[in-house]
Amino acid sequence: MKIRILGNKLRLRLVQQEIRDLTEGRPVVESVDFPVGDQLQYAVEPAADLSEVTAAFEGGKISVKVPVALLEGWEMDDRVGIYHEADTDERTFSIAVEKDFKCLHKRPGEDESDNYPHPMVGREVRE
Repeated sequence: MKIRILGNKLRLRLVQQEIRDLTEGRPVVESVDFPVGDQLQYAVEPAADLSEVTAAFEGGKISVKVPVALLEGWEMDDRVGIYHEADTDERTFSIAVEKDFKCLHKRPGEDESDNYPHPMVGREVRE
């Protein structure tokens, strides 16, 4: 799972096995270990009791919960992601949980063996 944060936008990209785990009811958890001993965890968890995506930060962990109803069939269908926006006191907070696609250009040292095929591969690009 990859995490990207830009301002008030949180984006998590998951490979095929991670989405399978979610759709089968298992959380996906990753962490970043900093040299001074601190750790940042981030997780996406299925939630049977929710009707919309939620996000929280507590105790060094970013937790995103996705309603089980939104996860049904996601592994095999054409949806790229699951999205939600929530208002904060000052501005909108955007959450994106997306399929991680193979890059159109190979990157040395990056394992993309479990990424989803890129939807643009094989399509003619028109200008």
